[in-house]
Amino acid sequence: ARARRYAGWAGVAGVALFGALWAERATVGAPPGEHTLVPRHIVGHESEYRVRCYREGPTATTEVVEHLPTGRRDVMIDGFVAAGNASTAGYMDLMGRLPMALHPDPQRALVICFGTGATARAVGSFAQSRVDIVDINPDVFACAGAFGPENPRLLARAGVHVEDGRAFLRAPSNVRYDVITQEPMPPHFAGVSALYSVEYYRLARARLTDDGVLVQWLPMHITAPDDARQIAAAALAVFPETWLAVTAGDLTGLLVSSPRAIPEEARRRVGNELRIDFTLDPAGVARFVAGSGPVTDDRPALEYNGIDRVYGQFGSSRSLLRYNLRRVGAALRP
Repeated sequence: ARARRYAGWAGVAGVALFGALWAERATVGAPPGEHTLVPRHIVGHESEYRVRCYREGPTATTEVVEHLPTGRRDVMIDGFVAAGNASTAGYMDLMGRLPMALHPDPQRALVICFGTGATARAVGSFAQSRVDIVDINPDVFACAGAFGPENPRLLARAGVHVEDGRAFLRAPSNVRYDVITQEPMPPHFAGVSALYSVEYYRLARARLTDDGVLVQWLPMHITAPDDARQIAAAALAVFPETWLAVTAGDLTGLLVSSPRAIPEEARRRVGNELRIDFTLDPAGVARFVAGSGPVTDDRPALEYNGIDRVYGQFGSSRSLLRYNLRRVGAALRP
C-alpha cells in the first residue's frame, strides 16, 4: 500500500512537472502554435502573426496576437477575438469619451470589462475623474502592456478590481458614479446576458448619481434582431431616458441612459465633436422595442439564440447589421 501511495504521488508530481515545463515553453514573440493556442482564423497563416502575451488561467486562455503586415493586435479569450486596436475598433474609445463628455462634471467613473484598455484610457484622459476598472479575468490586466505603455500607467493610478462586474455593483458601498460604461463579451456568450438584463440595469442605476450617464454596447452586427430589441427594452425599462446612438464609420450601436433627461445642447455638442448620431430618442427606442420583452435574469433568451444560426439566416455580419439598422430607421417616426 505504501508503495502504491508513493507511486501515486510520483505520478502527480510528474504531471505537475510536465505542466510547469509546458507553461515555461509557451513562446512569447514567436508565431502562434509554439506551445500556445492557435485561433481558428489564424490556422495556415501562423507566420504572419506573433504572440505578444500568453496566459493560461483557471477559467480561460488569454492571448494577445499581432498581425505583422498591419500591426493590428487582438486580445483573444479562448481563441475568440474579444477586442483589438484596429481602425474599426474606434467605438471603444468613444464608449469612454461619450459619457464623460455628456456629464457636466464627471468626478468618478466605472469601466466594466477592460479588453485592450481603450475605453478605460478614454475615461482616464479626463484628468479630474477617478476611475475604477472591473474585469473578471485577471489576465487581461496582465497583458495590458501589450497595447502600449499608457495602460500600465493608467492601472497604476486606477482602482483595479478582479471581479464579476455585476457582483461589484451589488456589493455594499456608498460610492456612486457619474459614469458607468461597459463592453461585455457578445450577448450570446454563456453568462453574459446577466450584464444586459433588467436586474443588471437596476444595480447600475443604484450606483449612478442622479445626473449620471450609463453607456452600453449594442453590437448590431452580431446580435439577432429580436435580441437587439430585448437588450434595448431592458435598458428602457429601468432608464426611461434611453437613447440609441450610432457611431460614424463602423455604425456601432450605443445605448445611452440616464436617470434624468440629457440636455439637447449637450447631445448636439458631443455628437458633433465625436461624430455620433443620437438616432433614436426615448420615444423612438420605445417604438423600436415595441412588442419585445426585456432581457431578465429568468428569461436569458440571448444565450439560446446562437449567432451561427443567425448568420445562417443573414449570410454575414454586414447583412445582419444592415437589417438591424433598417429596423432602427423604421422607428424614427411614429
